[in-house]
Amino acid sequence: RKACDFHRLSVYLLHDLDLGFRFGRDIEKEAERQQTFFQNASHELKTPLMAIQGYAEGIQAGVMDTASAAEVILEESDRMTELVEELLDISKIDMGRQQLALSETDIRELLYDSIRAVEPAAAGGIAIVPDFPEEPVMVSCDDIQLRRAVTNILSNGVRYARSELCLTCRADRRQVTIRIQDDGDGIAEADLPHIFDRFYMGKSGKSGIGLALTKEIVHLHRGTIRAYNVDTGAVFEITLPTAR
Repeated sequence: RKACDFHRLSVYLLHDLDLGFRFGRDIEKEAERQQTFFQNASHELKTPLMAIQGYAEGIQAGVMDTASAAEVILEESDRMTELVEELLDISKIDMGRQQLALSETDIRELLYDSIRAVEPAAAGGIAIVPDFPEEPVMVSCDDIQLRRAVTNILSNGVRYARSELCLTCRADRRQVTIRIQDDGDGIAEADLPHIFDRFYMGKSGKSGIGLALTKEIVHLHRGTIRAYNVDTGAVFEITLPTAR
């Protein structure tokens, strides 16, 4: 009996040691992830800050046109403000503090609002073509957060489209599918598995957090998002549960 008790105690101790080891390893991985996150965030913030400083010094030294320099400073300030807001939002999500203000919304209206938000960026010759059902498509969502997610993808599409961006919405009894397709060169195959990773540096040489935040917002709405290529460009597809 003593041998049996000793064996049982040994099993319990080994189990506890294994749990402790795995718990310690998880803490270490999380610490590394947080360190990488803040390093990348600092790097992203340095770029607009250096541009602002450089153009401000150019104005001060009298070697730069004030109007054009001020325009760049304002653009970089907007870029930095947007990045800080994204960092704060994704930090809230990580900490479980991002609360959604849910209400029943006709997703078609939200999509039209998103189109209007990116129209100035599309003014250079990119047509945004909506294709929505005639009947209302109701979802339970945080209007502000979900519109931000869709706008992020539309802005990305405008950046890479040649001439057209198609935005479609289809619904059945269980889910709504939002599809955003551009007519660009598509996403590099090596980038596809990482397109929603935070600060991933893709083939284009640009990194950021916009698409990562978009994925987190969609997941908060109990939805899914994926990206893939077709013969005519890249596609981003969001699915959301319909309102009951």
